[in-house]
Amino acid sequence: MALPHVFTVGTDHPSLPGHFPGRPVVPGVILLEAAIVPLLEAGERRVAHLETAKFLAPVRFGEKVRVTFADIGAGRISLNATAAGATVLRCRLRLGVAT
Repeated sequence: MALPHVFTVGTDHPSLPGHFPGRPVVPGVILLEAAIVPLLEAGERRVAHLETAKFLAPVRFGEKVRVTFADIGAGRISLNATAAGATVLRCRLRLGVAT
């Protein structure tokens, strides 16, 4: 299982301009993609199915996000992400073999 993973989405990210001007937040799809990278880095796995994804709090550009993973059986992974002391993302996904 992947170790806890910490990342930030920089203020130079191309999704920043026009995304909630004056109070920019990281788009959910960018947050989710960055969170699952450690699961896919070996190149042997892919996300076969995203069962649930709940975005619980906004993440600002430049904020550190810490992701933890838990194997919940049958190729399923639970992911929990926190930033600034708050849970920002919870999801469950099923992994498959990369083709």
